[in-house]
Amino acid sequence: MSSFMSRILLFICALLLLLVGSVDAQSGSEKAKELRKLSHSSHSNVVTLNPPQYKHFLLGKNRPYVIVMLYTVQNLDQCQACVPVQRAINTISQAYHDAGASLPSKTESGVTLKSVFFATSFYDRPDHQDIFRMHEFQYLPMVVVTQPGTFDESGMPIK
Repeated sequence: MSSFMSRILLFICALLLLLVGSVDAQSGSEKAKELRKLSHSSHSNVVTLNPPQYKHFLLGKNRPYVIVMLYTVQNLDQCQACVPVQRAINTISQAYHDAGASLPSKTESGVTLKSVFFATSFYDRPDHQDIFRMHEFQYLPMVVVTQPGTFDESGMPIK
């Protein structure tokens, strides 16, 4: 193969990598847009994630955002320690929402800040049991601030 043909093939491969990278970034921004919509329509801007949503938004790839995840119970009579934590998350989530934190922004020094979303999963909902089994949580409530790369796709912490 000639040197010219090798260069053409290398150029095409580089171009394909750039295109794939832009598709990945697009799907990440689409996920953030979808989370923003779910957040705006939920109580205190805290999204309840079912297992498919959890895997999509939290464990999936292309996450240009942070999720503060509360693992708790829906029936607060079952967990007295969960009550103040859930209230605090609701208050903090509302404050973040009011400050516009569901949109990415830049600081005065030019640092890009990721969008921040708040979500919850309920141990006492049968359809959420897979989430709790996946992480092998021993106690409730649990609050985890997840950034891209916190969990792998199986739900295990990345070290």
